[in-house]
Amino acid sequence: MLHTDTTETTFTNDLTHKMIIVDTSSLLVSGTALLKYLKNCHLVIPAIVISELEDNRNKSEIGWLSRQWLRLLEEFRVKVGEGLHTGVELDNGITLSVQPNHTSQQSLPTHLRNGKPDSTILAVANNLKKENEQDNVEVVVLSNDTPLRLHATLDLGMDAFEFSATSIEGVVPFSGLETVIFDSDEYAHTELASQSTVDMTRYEFDEFLSKFDDALQSEYALITVKLDDETVAHKLVATPDFVVSAHEFNNNEKFFGITGRSVEQKTALGYLSENPEYLPIVSLGGSAGTGKTLLSLAVGLNQTRDGVYDKVIVLRSLHEMGEGQELGFLPGTVNDKMSAWSGAISDAMNVVTHFARSVTVEDLKNHLEVSPITYLRGRSLNNSYIILEEAQNFSRSEILNVISRAGEGSKVVLTFDAAQVDNRFLQSGKNAEVWSVIDRLKNEDLFAHITLTKTERSRVAEMAARILDE
Repeated sequence: MLHTDTTETTFTNDLTHKMIIVDTSSLLVSGTALLKYLKNCHLVIPAIVISELEDNRNKSEIGWLSRQWLRLLEEFRVKVGEGLHTGVELDNGITLSVQPNHTSQQSLPTHLRNGKPDSTILAVANNLKKENEQDNVEVVVLSNDTPLRLHATLDLGMDAFEFSATSIEGVVPFSGLETVIFDSDEYAHTELASQSTVDMTRYEFDEFLSKFDDALQSEYALITVKLDDETVAHKLVATPDFVVSAHEFNNNEKFFGITGRSVEQKTALGYLSENPEYLPIVSLGGSAGTGKTLLSLAVGLNQTRDGVYDKVIVLRSLHEMGEGQELGFLPGTVNDKMSAWSGAISDAMNVVTHFARSVTVEDLKNHLEVSPITYLRGRSLNNSYIILEEAQNFSRSEILNVISRAGEGSKVVLTFDAAQVDNRFLQSGKNAEVWSVIDRLKNEDLFAHITLTKTERSRVAEMAARILDE
């Protein structure tokens, strides 16, 4: 019996005691992690979905999720044979079955009888609905395909749900910022009133803040101190060991001549340059032009040249902006193919060499490896500075799998813009999967996150980023 630790959510309760017809898009969001959000239900996978999983098994970004489901179904086939049609009992009262029948589209409205996979899935749902009406079994559809959900509800009269770990768990995007508000009397008696650096242990600092506000959400945070609702001059960075003015945090340290322009960028540079033994995972969120790639690459290349790391590894999403070709259509080696997806890296290196004129792009490339996550399986990355670019295009499981490859002496940096998701299986904005990872890690002392808010690229870029967020 497969063990699944169910996460209690509204989604879980809405699907309890129902027969759920699932399509390929829902299976390929977080792989078999979907099962931990279900209990006391019958999950039905139409046979056509297996064919679609097979079609996707070699795709660069979602192939391993397809293979994960295929391996699980093969395990059940070996165990129960044709009984997989009837169903396999999993943990938490879940029955999982593959449905090879009920595929006739004659029960569908005429405009849906087109022989396409989505229509076959709707046919299975509708035929099972009719078959189970007398037993009062409610049949619902689980799909991340909006048209399929619309057809299920409007044409077939059944409920339809979509799956996203972030939205289901009610995750609120975390900025990495905290606000502490004092009144005049309280503030006058604090060390903050007289000095910019407050030397306290983490325990003392938590106790200090708890007198005035709720405990911090995370181990690391950029803290804005307000006096009677007006921001005062102290912007503080909390770490497990100290509190320091963010205006002074790494203010004198330059990485190829690049320094932080905003308090958020200075905080980011502090996190990025922190010893990986103490802070091995850093996340930088923010819209286009806020400096995520430039800052992370400048620190990584600088510290690699200084011997802190052996190399910088940039892992890129291969999802194209809009319709495009897959990686395989490009000629040449993997490095040659990746050049089409490495424009942002090249742009950042050009900026670095502009500020550090003694360094050439070729010098930097000697320390740099750009790779798709396709080839990450089996690797253990020691003494490496690993940047997961465009992290918004990866599912929660994919991001955590990347982090799991980090070995001794390595740092993992996530950079993302949740408003620009190109992976058609994932949601964007506040429901982007990356937020569920941030939410889970924010209380860990090995992790720090900061959202960069000020666009430094140009006024045009700032305007476009604002519109995208809206």
